[in-house]
Amino acid sequence: VKLLALTEDERARMLADSREKLRRDISAQVRAGEMRGWEEGLEEGWEKGLGKGREEGREEGREEGLEEGLEKGLEEGKRAVARSLINLGHSVDVVVQATGLSREVVQSLLH
Repeated sequence: VKLLALTEDERARMLADSREKLRRDISAQVRAGEMRGWEEGLEEGWEKGLGKGREEGREEGREEGLEEGLEKGLEEGKRAVARSLINLGHSVDVVVQATGLSREVVQSLLH
C-alpha cells in the first residue's frame, strides 16, 4: 500500500538503492569466492610442493647413500687387497702403487 503512494523519484531512488545493494552483495560474494579459491589453491600448492620436495629429498638421499656406500666399499676392497699383498710379502711401495692407497694407510695395515 505504501509503495503505491511513493512518487516516481522515490521509486527510482529505491530501485537504484536496491540495485546498488545487490551489486555490492554480488561483489562481496565474488571476492569471498576468490579468496576461498586462492586459499585452497595455496594449500594445494603447498601440499604438492612439499610432497615433491620430500620425494626429491628421498631420491637425493638414496643417491648420496649409494654413492657413499660404493666409495666405502671400494676403500674397504683396496684395504683388503693391500692386506693380501702385504701377507704375500710385497713391499709397502708395491702395495701403494697397486692399490692407490696412501703410504700412511698401507703402513697402518702392517700393525
